[in-house]
Amino acid sequence: GKWKEKVLYSFKGVKSGQQSGDGANPNGGLVLDSKGAVYGTTYFGGNNQKGSCEGGVGGTGCGIVFKLSLPGEAGGSWTEKALHRFDGADGANSAAGVIFDGRGNLYGTASFGPKAFGLIFELKKPSGSVHSWTETILHQFADGSDGENPMSGLIFDSIGNLCGTALDGLSHRGVVFRLRPPKRGGSWPFTVLYNLAGSLDGNHPVAGLVLDSESNLYSTTQWGGSGQSCQGGCGVVFEVRP
Repeated sequence: GKWKEKVLYSFKGVKSGQQSGDGANPNGGLVLDSKGAVYGTTYFGGNNQKGSCEGGVGGTGCGIVFKLSLPGEAGGSWTEKALHRFDGADGANSAAGVIFDGRGNLYGTASFGPKAFGLIFELKKPSGSVHSWTETILHQFADGSDGENPMSGLIFDSIGNLCGTALDGLSHRGVVFRLRPPKRGGSWPFTVLYNLAGSLDGNHPVAGLVLDSESNLYSTTQWGGSGQSCQGGCGVVFEVRP
């Protein structure tokens, strides 16, 4: 049969005269919970705070993490809820989606933040008397050897570490990184697993990682490689192994 498209939700941004809105310019992928609700991020929108994250079609703002709930009845409308509105001080402009842990908490990246170099965040789901999602910044990129401005999302490896990619780094060509969960609270230790070297090695990773059964990581870079018809190279597919 023929495939058909159905628009589940259209973002409206921040309307004139309002202080907050429903987000604008979603770029990242989506994830589903056990009940079929859809979760994702928008790059802009959320609020009209001037001077922090202005721009984007349909509104200003630093972006949001959202949830789309299924209709209550057949033929009904999906309902959007902003779980978190970034304000610049806690992250800005998430270009990737979010992922769940086993307890229903969400994790993702923001391309920019209070230090302008991006961060990794956790949104803890509501429980008990807490009715809103609570954000914790797990790592702020410093534009040093740790990289900067992550454009891709995160994955969990087989033992619960978070892995991802970021731009720049020690060689200024991009990094593959890992965050270990703390044993007794506290911070998540950050490690660069590999510094991309450019040229044949690849340069400028903006896609997420995938993991095989032996804990090897795979992804792509936009630049680098042996191709001569593209300035800076036509890109590579790479593997990083322990």
